[in-house]
Amino acid sequence: MSAIKNTQKVAGYYEIIHNFFDTYTLSTVRGYLLTAIIAAESNQVWQTSAPGDLLFLIERLHALIPAVFGIVPTKCQRHKAMLAPNQPPSPASYVLYSFDLDDRAAWDNFPRSLSYKEFNNPYRALQKFTNWSTRKEWHQTLSIVLSYALGKASWTDTGLEIQTLQIYELLVKMVEACHLIDLRSYAPTLENQFPNKKQAL
Repeated sequence: MSAIKNTQKVAGYYEIIHNFFDTYTLSTVRGYLLTAIIAAESNQVWQTSAPGDLLFLIERLHALIPAVFGIVPTKCQRHKAMLAPNQPPSPASYVLYSFDLDDRAAWDNFPRSLSYKEFNNPYRALQKFTNWSTRKEWHQTLSIVLSYALGKASWTDTGLEIQTLQIYELLVKMVEACHLIDLRSYAPTLENQFPNKKQAL
């Protein structure tokens, strides 16, 4: 029974990741996070979209973080999400990173924060994310970003020592890795997912 419950729990983590990308595209998440952190660091209120849009994104990221921290220690990796270690990442192989094969949309979905090894095995990026801060600290960081992005005060005026660039890069790295895991693990097969597109896999 214990093994069954654990399997169900892990499946629930992957479902949380899947549901996140039912709502957001990579380009939207990257844009919102970048402008939110810039606003939080300045004395300007975030104006990229309605305040509720940023609030909802942060709420969804709060839900995503426990799933990431749940998957990493269990080592319940989905092999379909990982490529051969020696397979070079190619922007031309759309099926490896984008549901949408339109050139512009595919480019928007290309992971920009992942290394060669992380693109082939996105679980490496999740490991880096969980190693950098605890689950509690990441939740606190998101709350700080939201608070200062939607307020007129800057977190630099309060004396908070926040590694802005690293926070942004790691949050985007985590989201991009989750995107690749979701795309590759839910696809029936990469070869048959888009029969009308010939891509070198």
